[in-house]
Amino acid sequence: MTQEMSLQLDQPQVTQAPGTRFKLTRSFATVAGLVMVAAALLLSAFHWIWSLGEMQKMAEQNNVNVARVVANLLWSPNGQLLENLSAADPQTLQTRPEVAALRDDIMRLIRNAPVYRLKIYDQQGDTLFSTDPEQIGENESDDEGFEQASHGIVASELARANTFSVFESTIVDRDLLSSYVPIYRNGPGSEIVGAFEVYDDVTLFLRDINRGIAVQVVLVVLTTLGVYLVLILAVRRGDLLLRTEHARSLELVQTVARAEAASKAKSQFLANMSHELRTPLNSVIGFAEILSSEGFGPLGDKRYLSYAKEIGDGGRNLLTIINNTLDLSKIELGTAEVALRPVDPVAVVRSALQQLDREIQDSEVSVSIEIDSRVPSMQSDEAKLKQILLNVISNGLKFTPAGGRVTIKVIGSSDDRTVRFEISDTGIGIAADDVPIALAPFGQVDSALNRRYQGAGLGLPLAKGLAELLSGTLEIAGTPGSGTTVVVTLPARY
Repeated sequence: MTQEMSLQLDQPQVTQAPGTRFKLTRSFATVAGLVMVAAALLLSAFHWIWSLGEMQKMAEQNNVNVARVVANLLWSPNGQLLENLSAADPQTLQTRPEVAALRDDIMRLIRNAPVYRLKIYDQQGDTLFSTDPEQIGENESDDEGFEQASHGIVASELARANTFSVFESTIVDRDLLSSYVPIYRNGPGSEIVGAFEVYDDVTLFLRDINRGIAVQVVLVVLTTLGVYLVLILAVRRGDLLLRTEHARSLELVQTVARAEAASKAKSQFLANMSHELRTPLNSVIGFAEILSSEGFGPLGDKRYLSYAKEIGDGGRNLLTIINNTLDLSKIELGTAEVALRPVDPVAVVRSALQQLDREIQDSEVSVSIEIDSRVPSMQSDEAKLKQILLNVISNGLKFTPAGGRVTIKVIGSSDDRTVRFEISDTGIGIAADDVPIALAPFGQVDSALNRRYQGAGLGLPLAKGLAELLSGTLEIAGTPGSGTTVVVTLPARY
């Protein structure tokens, strides 16, 4: 009976991520550039405020020095006069002849001083003197600067003046710093008898500061722009690399997906073919056994018995390969089932050895068993555990020359959670680099003994798959020429 079979390998569909995925890097570069510019401008603003504060301190100190010089030179000869004027009517101060004489003395003192206006207040805030005569007699007691000076505190204020009278002339568009300086009767710490208001022109200083800050801002912005351009180029380069890497990743994903689909199709094909082959093969084995037993009468020539035996042995070997292929395909497809029940691991080992008795005798290899007293009972799949042991022990017998030895150890753990089966042989051994090959389905490690004993390469891969199906592990260790040890570790409770 023949059956046509068709397999269709589905092509994996992988959608490439849109280009907008990489806009994040460009957005980051833009935001980073804006943050850098903002930080540069903020630093420049802080620097401008600091420079302005330093300039104000310098101008204020200059005003204080001028006020002290004037006080030292003026108060000794004119102190009594100023006190008399303080007691006079503020409305008549501009017309009093003493004020004119005082003005001449003060003008002579400050003519070459770095000051643009000078005012003198008494304790009540009345203007006793000013380089601008029209301000004499005005009361400034409610001015915050005078209020602080009357308490011994120097107060300054920066202001922009569109027009400003300076002695006999007028200046326009100037930046002025006015300072209120307390006047002490007998030096600092004594009674405060009034206050000086001194004006200093800081236009040039402020202009230099603004020019320097402007140059600094331009340099910082240009530098930031250069760094930003470099950053954009780097991001562009990174963007291209990311796109290239993304394309490679997509290609790799597609390749892996195709390989997985092909592997699944292969496993499905093998499973289907195994089912198709087992039925006629069982018939071949069955008829070979009937001929070997001469159940319907003698065959005549003795060679027919030998041929029938060869047919039966070959059929059984082929059936083993087909069964192993089917089991391995089920594991790969995820359709293998586990039937749990109480299992005696020692009894399973003895049963496997009994089944391999003829193979052991033919191989002329001695087999020994070592049982640990701590071996617990197991909750596992007895058939699959036996299949693992049959494959591993049979593999050890196959690659161990006559006169060699195979040792089987069954070891329990101290907490009774695992059971370890160690199958060691004195055969040809295996190199560490060859272990992955030996564990790959249909893998064959190239060696002289391998070529003598050809096989399908399914024993160890199937044993490993079954061990993992039972939530265990299978590990191989060995040295070429010194034997191999296969360790199967299974949980006592699945």
